[in-house]
Amino acid sequence: MRKMTITVPKNIKTRREERELRRLTQDYVDEVLYDDIDWDWSSLVALMRYKIGRMRKCLRTGLSVDAARNSRDMKKVEEALKRMEDDDYFHGLAKKVRKKHQARMDFVKRALEVVPVKKGGKVNLKAYNRDFRAADRKSKRLINADMDLVFDTLKDRMRHWWE
Repeated sequence: MRKMTITVPKNIKTRREERELRRLTQDYVDEVLYDDIDWDWSSLVALMRYKIGRMRKCLRTGLSVDAARNSRDMKKVEEALKRMEDDDYFHGLAKKVRKKHQARMDFVKRALEVVPVKKGGKVNLKAYNRDFRAADRKSKRLINADMDLVFDTLKDRMRHWWE
């Protein structure tokens, strides 16, 4: 487990409060801040996912009138943020294309080429490239759909979540 030094504020009086603060802060540091890199958008996505997830867990107690709806909306945003953080849109689609065409990328004479999986097999490069371009377009649509979901939901409901 990663450890970072946490300074306890003066208003924390008891050891129990100090331990609780250190536990909460350490969770935050471990899950979000430790891997934070400037200029890395996935760190921002991880921070947003962490904050929304914590808020959603607090809302499940039902203290708010719209707790069920807000919790459901937060869950959708959290799932979209997780997909954005994983950034695996294209790889899953490309794997399906390679499986469909029974092909793989391999180095042949120091150049990356498409080769058949089975010896003696053939790969229709035109269809293979067409399907790869289609997979690329679809992955961009999926990324944009997740971004639209996240940011449209935040724009519409974020102020109400934290009231």
